[in-house]
Amino acid sequence: MMPVSAESLANKKPLVVIKFDKPDVAYEPALYQALSNALERRPDATFDLVAVTPKDGNPAAAHRDADTVFKSMTNMGLPAERVAMIATNSTSAGTSEVHIYVH
Repeated sequence: MMPVSAESLANKKPLVVIKFDKPDVAYEPALYQALSNALERRPDATFDLVAVTPKDGNPAAAHRDADTVFKSMTNMGLPAERVAMIATNSTSAGTSEVHIYVH
């Protein structure tokens, strides 16, 4: 698998954007549906999971949110080796976010 960088994803549209703007964000049903649809179209797809920290945000919170989403993805049956994790900062994000891209 090729290394992933925030720059390589800059012009791609994410499959899923999860905004952690409140406690207990109920993202799993939408995430499951998006992953299922992507894997139906491309059974060998891999995914880039990006922890996005807002300009004045806490990188540790973004990493924690990304770890939670990663665990959800693997609990849904996606092999861990098919998910690459990276972190980036964003001036446009207002809260911690997790973006998922299809490879």
